[in-house]
Amino acid sequence: GTGKTLTINNHINTLDPEKYARLNTNFSSRTTSLDLQQTIECNVERWTKGTYGPGGGKQLVVFIDDLNMPTLDKYGTQQPIALLKLLIEKSGLYDRGKELNWKTLRNVQFVGAMGPPGGGRNVVDPRFISLFNVINIPFPSEKTLSHVFRTILDEHLEPFSDTIKEVAVRLIDATLRLYDIIVRTLLPTPSKFHYIFNIRDVSRIIEGLCCTTLDKFDTSASFVRLWRNECIRVFHDRLVNDEDRRFVLEQIYKIVTEFFLED
Repeated sequence: GTGKTLTINNHINTLDPEKYARLNTNFSSRTTSLDLQQTIECNVERWTKGTYGPGGGKQLVVFIDDLNMPTLDKYGTQQPIALLKLLIEKSGLYDRGKELNWKTLRNVQFVGAMGPPGGGRNVVDPRFISLFNVINIPFPSEKTLSHVFRTILDEHLEPFSDTIKEVAVRLIDATLRLYDIIVRTLLPTPSKFHYIFNIRDVSRIIEGLCCTTLDKFDTSASFVRLWRNECIRVFHDRLVNDEDRRFVLEQIYKIVTEFFLED
């Protein structure tokens, strides 16, 4: 939710395509070391006996998203990570055939992105992390988020009445308040492993508000009702039990009472 993938892809897109080839892949809980090896081998060519690399004399940039998603095996190892560690340290890997021949890989660079452990993400071997230059992208402040979403919504509401524009300012603060409450309260557990809320959820609510038209939404009350509906769609409908659903509805009611009582 901090823009890691977008930031990396934007940078990779600036690379000269005459000099660099790119390979994007995502890890999941089901990714195996064989999946990773086959993906890489499909994007390199044989140079000489036992030596492989990208074609055309290019550098291959491999971007792996969700790097810490693979499941731990019974020994506590993430097999795709172990294969990557071998590949980066030794510049090669073993063929999966009967003879287990060594394959040297040249002109291959690796870039990864991952979120903090939790909600299906695992702690990655620090010896593997030490092979990378690590850049931390912190979560934006509430002030920054408010400015970003307010700018987006203000542009869409330019032809609307001043009453709706004034309500929209409070809607941003109300959305961030609700998001903060949900993130702190509805934490992921083994039975609620999908309770992973991030800034994309806020953007989905704002996206719903940006679908409004002048002929359908001409009062502040109608705009607030739409906001409530979007919050229920994004947050409430993902919950698995009545207690959690009731909690979210109560929070929405409190926020509506606090921010929009006059509307």
